[in-house]
Formats: sequence, structure tokens, C-alpha cells
Amino acid sequence: MKPRSPDELSALVEEFFVLQPWQQAEDHIIGLRGNCGLRFASIMGSSGMEFGVLLLKGWEGYRILRGIVEGESDADAMQNVEMLSLSIERPEDYPPRFTAYARRRGLHPVKGMGQPLVMVKTSRMIAKTPTAADEALLCESLGALVELARDNNLRLVRRPLRAREARVFERGETGAWKPAWLAIPPEPVMPPVEQLTEADRAACQSLPRLQTRYLAAFHAGGLSIQGEIPRLLVMLDETTDKVLDTRVLKERPKMSRDLLAALLRVFHGQNAMQQPGLPRELLTNSKLLYDLLKRDVSQLGVRVVYKREVPHLEFVLQDFFRFLNRCPSGGANG
Repeated sequence: MKPRSPDELSALVEEFFVLQPWQQAEDHIIGLRGNCGLRFASIMGSSGMEFGVLLLKGWEGYRILRGIVEGESDADAMQNVEMLSLSIERPEDYPPRFTAYARRRGLHPVKGMGQPLVMVKTSRMIAKTPTAADEALLCESLGALVELARDNNLRLVRRPLRAREARVFERGETGAWKPAWLAIPPEPVMPPVEQLTEADRAACQSLPRLQTRYLAAFHAGGLSIQGEIPRLLVMLDETTDKVLDTRVLKERPKMSRDLLAALLRVFHGQNAMQQPGLPRELLTNSKLLYDLLKRDVSQLGVRVVYKREVPHLEFVLQDFFRFLNRCPSGGANG
């Protein structure tokens, strides 16, 4: 699908910001189902900080948006999902590679706010300009939100939502958007996959038990390699405050095995401290790392704990990225 006319996108963007639908929207997540399928929209602006709309497809998109609203989605989840966004940026903050696209599509500055920015974020990749299909999805979604805001229907709730239920506006035969209440399907559960071999277990049996806790970050974002966003593994000994290991892992089918192998190397003393041994606990702020390794690492007698916020890990990551930003480009650092 494509927008109905070259000017459709710019006209809808202009009307969206004129109507300011964030003034009406009482629910942070609005479902839409039309020619472009099911997607969920989060209208930004009620806080007075960011303005626009974020679109994610399907029920996975709903769960991600709900996690954002409730403060539960972490960077892993955000980097693994495809999203389409319309936002407002100040001229000095506008990404240069999107300037030509905005000019071609006639996206003019919004008075008193800034320059509209449309971008697509695909799984594990840096943001890019929209395709024709992306534009069709955005136009249909903006058209729905503009229509609902114009008719003051974003406030419309005919009955309280029940548990495990979401309000979705569907496009009827007349073309008008009408509310429906859909049951939220259960989140798919991935069966645990055991990766620890008998040889791994035997090799770890003779390792000393350390009265320390290791901190592990498995960060998504902050750097890119040829347009792909890898994951940064950082392991820290809490007692000595020494970084044991840092490595970059690319997204691939065997990434979980690569992650376990990196952890085992640290346990066997292949780390900055040359310290072999099993810590009493492994604390991580990555839900993905926790899900991938809990089963295997627990079998070694190491308690695995997940906390969404681990301030010291966040400080170490910030320091790491500040160092990267100071490094010259090209040569060995390129």
C-alpha cells in the first residue's frame, strides 16, 4: 500500500499537530485496526516534553507499549521491536540524514514546536527513513487519530475495560473508526533451552567458590557496527569494583551460546583479574541475559538475580560510552 497522494502525509502531520490529540487521549495506548492491520499507538505530549506518536504492530507491540507506560520495558525489548514514530525535534537536534526526506515529503516546521521527524526503527538496526508501506501505515494511523480527535472521540469509553482487554478502534464499512473491546492474547512463553554440557559442568566443579557478587550488563544500543546495533556485555566484580570482561556480541542464532561461553571464560579465570572461581551471585539488569542464562548458571550453584535498575552498572555503562565518544575515529578505533 501507498499513501493516496504525495501530499497526504504532510497534510495529516500538520493537522495532527494542530489538533494536539494528546490533550484528549485519556488512555496511553490506542489500538487501531484497518487496511494496514492491527497496530497500537502511543500519543506523546501529555507531559509537555515530547510530542508525536509511536506506532508498534500487533500484540507484541501492545506489550512493549504497556511496558513503557508502566516502566517495565528495558532496552533489550526496545531494541528488538520494529517501531514507526512521528516526533518533533528542534532544528539543532534534527538528524542530518532525515533532512532530505522531510524536504521531499513537505514536512514543514510546526510553529512554536519544531521540525516533524518520521523514522522507522527495525530490530537491532539504527533508525532509517520510511518506505512506502511505512508511510501508508503512518497515514492510515494519523488519519484515524485526526478523525477521532476532531470528533472528540479519544475520550470515548463506553464501559470500563476488563482485565486482559484492550480498546481497539476498527474501520467499519462506512470508513469511520468505531471502538471495539478485544481480549489480549496470552504472551507466548519460550521453553527453556539447556546449553550447559556435561563437560562444562565437570570443568566448573573444581573451581573455588568466591564470596563476591558479579554484576552483568547486556546492553542494547549506544553503538552500531555497519548499521547493526549489537549487544555489549560488561561484567564487574562488585567486591573489588574491577571490570572483569567487556565484549560485543552480534545478534545471531547462536548468540545465547556465545554469551554462555563468555561467562564460562570469566569463571575459569580468563578475565582482567585472572581470577578463577564461581561467584555466589550473578546480578543483571538485562531481562534477556537473565532468561537466557538463569537455568544454566543456576546449575553451577550460582544464584542469578534480575533487577531492572542496577545503578552501579548504569554508571559503568555511561562511563564506557563517554570514553567511546572521546576516541578518535578511523585506524584501530574505526
